[in-house]
Parts: sequence; C-alpha cells; structure tokens
Amino acid sequence: MYILLFSCAAFLMSCQSACNSGKENYLSQHNPQTVDWARTDYYSSLRDTLSFTPKAIFYGDSITKGWKDTDFFSSLHSIPLGISGMTSTQLLCRFRTDVINLSPKYVVIMCGTNDIAQNNGPIDLETTAGNIISMCELAIYHGITPLLCSVTPCSLHAWRPELGNPSQKIIALNSMLKEYCELSGVQYVDYHKVLDNGQGGLKPEHTRDECHLTEEGYKVLESIIAPYIK
Repeated sequence: MYILLFSCAAFLMSCQSACNSGKENYLSQHNPQTVDWARTDYYSSLRDTLSFTPKAIFYGDSITKGWKDTDFFSSLHSIPLGISGMTSTQLLCRFRTDVINLSPKYVVIMCGTNDIAQNNGPIDLETTAGNIISMCELAIYHGITPLLCSVTPCSLHAWRPELGNPSQKIIALNSMLKEYCELSGVQYVDYHKVLDNGQGGLKPEHTRDECHLTEEGYKVLESIIAPYIK
C-alpha cells in the first residue's frame, strides 16, 4: 500500500514538473520575467520628464523599439514606446500607462508577431486580434484616434525557429484586423502590402534577420504612416 501511494505521488510530481517545464519553454528569452509583467516601469523616466503632449505615440514591440529615426519622430512631435518581446496581452495591460495617461492625438498600434511566436505561450489569432481591438476601443473612448497597422511580414522568428514559418499566420491576423477596421471605421495602415516580397516575407534590403527591419525598411514605414498624422 505504502509503495503504491509513494509511486502515485512521485508520478503526480513528475507530471507537474513536466507541465511547468513545458510552460517555461514557451517563454522567449526576449521577454524577461519581472514582477511588473507588463513592464509599465520601462518608460517611467521618459514619462516623468516629458515636456510636451505627443501628437502620436507609436506603440508596439521590437519593431517599434528598433525604430531609431529621431528626426522623423521629432518632425511629427511624436514618440515611440516599443518594448522588445511584448505580446498583445502585455501591451493591452500597459496601454493606460503608456498611452491613455499621456493623452496623444493618435496612437499608432503595431503588434502581434510575438503572439504568433508564442513568447508567452500559445494564443489563438482571434484572442490576439481581440486584444488589439480592445486597445483601439480604449483609445477611442478616451478621445485618441487609433491608427491600426498591419503586422509586418516575417518568414522566421529567429528566437523560435521550431515553430516554423509564421508568414501565413501573420497574413491571417492582418486579415482579421483589416476586417475590424472596415466594420468600425478605424484607420487600417497596411505596411505588409508594401514590404511583402511576394511570399509573405520581407525583401532582403528591408530586413536583417527575416523579421526585424533595416533602416531602409523603416523609411518605407515612415513614408506610409506620416500622411495619417495631421
């Protein structure tokens, strides 16, 4: 009897350990675990010292974080508030801190690729789209005009190569976002169409790793988004 009970307990403990290990494996190295899971502290010093109300906040993940053209943002009286590795769930959680409380005229939302990369575990496209739509709805409620941007093309998440080519999932997510915009009247900004190499990936001159953009790639984004910010 004791041997049987001990064996059962050992089996349950091994199952729990395997489950926890599996969950940990889903976490990208680009998304460090902190007490402040949504990283609301990340731009705290910038928020505290900001001397103007930004016309637009560019809001997203590493694609936004890597956008280093300070002249471009200055010309639009805007600021980029991207954090590498962020999923749509985390971005929704910090939306009040980094968007609503700063009262911009516009918020330029671009995210979703890290959801497809499963940075915080598996998430279906409908839930990702729902998180992004919720950000748009929060913005509208607070008098902020959302500019909802397509996820840029990507044929490889280098930090999650085992998940395969994400390009078709990105296209499917973009289709959901575009449909929402058509039904709601929110402005859809299609980066994907211009950057697409014809196979759902980025053109060589626009990427350094099949997902993140080069300076030339960002120039393309700038030419597309600037006319919307008036």
